[in-house]
Parts: sequence; structure tokens; C-alpha cells
Amino acid sequence: MTTTVVFMAVFIPVSFMGGTTGTFYTQFGLTMAVAISLLNAMTLSPALCALILRPRAYASGRKPGFSDRFHDAFDHSFRHVQQKYMKGVSCLFRHKAIGIGSIVLAGVALALLMHSTKTGLVPQEDMGTINVNVQTAPGNNLEETGRIMDRIEAAIRDIPQIKIYSRVTGKDAVHNQSASAGSFTIRLKNWSERKKKGDDVNSVMREIYQRTDSISAATIRVSTTPMISGYGMSNGFDLYVQDKKGGSVEDLLKYTNDFIDAMNQRPEISRAYTTFL
Repeated sequence: MTTTVVFMAVFIPVSFMGGTTGTFYTQFGLTMAVAISLLNAMTLSPALCALILRPRAYASGRKPGFSDRFHDAFDHSFRHVQQKYMKGVSCLFRHKAIGIGSIVLAGVALALLMHSTKTGLVPQEDMGTINVNVQTAPGNNLEETGRIMDRIEAAIRDIPQIKIYSRVTGKDAVHNQSASAGSFTIRLKNWSERKKKGDDVNSVMREIYQRTDSISAATIRVSTTPMISGYGMSNGFDLYVQDKKGGSVEDLLKYTNDFIDAMNQRPEISRAYTTFL
């Protein structure tokens, strides 16, 4: 068996928080660019250029119309800009230090922007909302789950960045009903009140994990609201593990947990978990 071997045709979701999603979104962006931009560049744009930029010939004695005057004004403006551009290029040829300095400054600015700009099609932003999913041991009743929820609430209620929160016992963060599940929906204070270091949503999520780390009676998962509804219940990405050899459920759980443990060792993965219990 390998780490991809789990139960028959059963797929197990494995979610990763804070992972690097740039590769997937880059491929998606390139696909869209090729599918739409390339098609437009090869069909519609040449046809429009042929219609708009064709030479204008006036018949003798005919008064120029609006289209003719527009093209004349455009050509005049274009030639004016062209002359300015040629003068600028000639100046750079005479003063090579200006051109070299501009290239160096552009390279420095590009490096700074690449370092500070978030990557990915939809980068994670501070939406001010945190979801806490609580899963206690299977078979627990609502009363036992409620006691564990009380411990979690007592641990996180005095976090200074939290404005208000709601608590639900018997239903997880994705609205699946279970006596052994619960969830918190946390709304943080306005961004204007969270300007200090450690006030951002990721820092608050780490604080929640630290405060609830000692509560071993439940599996606690903290996530943020996705930037675009419909892309998932949280930021990050999902993987599915499939069994192709008909192994047992125990093998399914073992290899899935081994896979998650290996992913949690990677520095670019903040936290990996599975909903399979």
C-alpha cells in the first residue's frame, strides 16, 4: 500500500490552512488568458483594426463626415505623441546614464513589489470573521459536548480583538448536525481598532489555537471566511485521498493520518487536517 491507498472509491477530504495556492491559481489564470485573450487576439482584434485603421480617402468635393474628422484628429494626435516619444528615445541615447538608472530603479521596484504583493488569484485578506469547528469524540451526547464547548468559550472569550461571537452546540461549521459537534462564529473588531502588530486575523487564529491546545477532548479547527463565496468554506485548499486497492477503513485512516502528519511538517503549511474520523 501507498499513501494514496484508502477505501474503495471513497474520497477523503484533507484541508490545508495557510498553504501556498499560487501554483494552482497561476495555472488557472494562464488557462483563462489562453482561452479568452488568445482567441480575441486572433479573431476579433484584427478584424476591428482592419475596420478602424484602414486608410481614409475622400472623394473630391465631399464634405468630411464625423468618422473622417475623428480619424484625422486621431492620426494627428498619434503623430504628435510619436514625435515626443522619438525625442525621448533620442535623449536617452545621448544620456545613457539616465536609461541605465531607470532600468536599475525599475528592477528594484519590481523586486520590492514581488516581495510585498500577495500571490494567487484570490489572496487571503482579513475579512474580520473566524469560524471555529469543534468535533468531540464520536458517541458523545449534547450535554458532554456542551461542557467541552464551555471550556473552549472560557478560553477564548477574553481575546481583546474579538467583538462578538455566537455558539452552536450540535452542529458543526458546515451545518452538519451531530451531537458530538459544535461551532463558534467570531466577529472581530473593526480594522480601525486593530492596527497593532498581532491584531490581524492570522494572529488571532494562532491565539485561539494556543488557548485551546490543552483541550484534548475535542478536535478544534480554526478557519477564516473565504474571499469569494462558493470557492469553499475557508481559505486554503483541499486534497482528496482515494483507495484503489480495496483496503480496510483502518488502513484508510492510518495512511490518511500519516499523510497529514507529513504535510504538517512542511514549513509552508500552517495546519492540515481531515474530516474523516
